[in-house]
Amino acid sequence: SVDTSVETSDELISKIIAPSPYSHHISGPTSSRFRNALNRINSNSFDVEAWQALMTETNTCWRSIQPVLHNNDADTHSKLDWMESCYGNLLHYFPYAASYWETIIEMLLARSARVGEEGGPYSEIAPTKRARQSEAKLERVFRDILGIKIEGELVDEMKLGGMCTSSVEIWLLYIRKRVRDANRQT
Repeated sequence: SVDTSVETSDELISKIIAPSPYSHHISGPTSSRFRNALNRINSNSFDVEAWQALMTETNTCWRSIQPVLHNNDADTHSKLDWMESCYGNLLHYFPYAASYWETIIEMLLARSARVGEEGGPYSEIAPTKRARQSEAKLERVFRDILGIKIEGELVDEMKLGGMCTSSVEIWLLYIRKRVRDANRQT
């Protein structure tokens, strides 16, 4: 199937996609808690407690989708886009939240992984447009938050000024990405 919904930008989706593609967000015992958090965020973008509730749910959704992460179907893509949109929107308002940058980097690393790489698919598949787009977003995130291009050059014009340069965890993820890139070249 052809995937026409993929973002063409190398930036994270920065507005929360509504409605959520998860049925338990629409009806069921946890739907009111989810809707309440989302309504509070829409009313006050700096409501930290509401963001924490939403991101806890997003992380739960991320853990549940990992076994089918590399399925090339509309349902999986819409769920991944929704999770990315939650992180992108949160990081738009809280750009110095290094732990959330770490999580979205982990997600993008997994989404762009190939067979034999950490988080990669179990069987050989050609890199999809989405995997390539995740790779581009990953490079953009490193450029924006570390102030360094993936080749190791410093960035002259930085959107966020390399504001997470003191995060050892993010530098370790950058090193992991560089090692993965070097292994792909061999």
